[in-house]
Amino acid sequence: MARILVVDDDVNVASLVREILDDDGQEVTELHDPGAAFAAISGSRYDLLISDIAMPGEDGLSLLARMRSLGLVENIPVLFITAHVDDDYRRAAEVLGAADILAKPFTVDALLEAVHGLLETPIAPATAAALLVGEGDLSTISVLDTANLILLSGKTLLLSLIQSSNVADLFFRKGALVFAHLDFEDGRQLDGDEAFLETAGWKAGRFQLRAVEHTLPDNVQHALDALVVEAARRGIKTRHWKSAEGPAKG
Repeated sequence: MARILVVDDDVNVASLVREILDDDGQEVTELHDPGAAFAAISGSRYDLLISDIAMPGEDGLSLLARMRSLGLVENIPVLFITAHVDDDYRRAAEVLGAADILAKPFTVDALLEAVHGLLETPIAPATAAALLVGEGDLSTISVLDTANLILLSGKTLLLSLIQSSNVADLFFRKGALVFAHLDFEDGRQLDGDEAFLETAGWKAGRFQLRAVEHTLPDNVQHALDALVVEAARRGIKTRHWKSAEGPAKG
């Protein structure tokens, strides 16, 4: 029997999930408010978190980012159940470390298959630790994915990005993004949060990771998890990731 936390502002959906999992022999806590879910997972041990994405106040993506920033779900798989399963939402969920997404409406069999699969599959903590230094193509791993891996690894690395003649440097200290600078081909520049948010949309180009120290003052104002959520939201709103044509529009 697993302990499962379910959070969905739709009482009917949350109750349905709880009833299905109760009949399956699981111990289920049903909540309808993200704040209550945060408090619950902060104070108790759970084997699985099931969350809606679109909720009033704090949505599921922000909730997961906040939990992950405090290390509350490092060993807990997260399953999103949502009507929003397009590529942008899926990408945002994956970057934040969600294990799976189940589309609403779902069948009993689909829910149980997803839940059993996550409960039976151990989380591999060494995935991010394998990312040390090297270079690659942004068409194979995105800036967002790379940044998330660095965050999870806790390493000090300089991520250099090149897209056409646009060049950016992102510096991570013990996994935390602390410095970002972007030089555009036309002479414009961006620094800090906006530099990261712009490069987050790059789908083409090259990257290089180096284990070096950085001497420039920190200029990033927000934690990486918050920036990843903001980048995902900007992509969701515009329906595509911006190329390096200037700051992405909110």
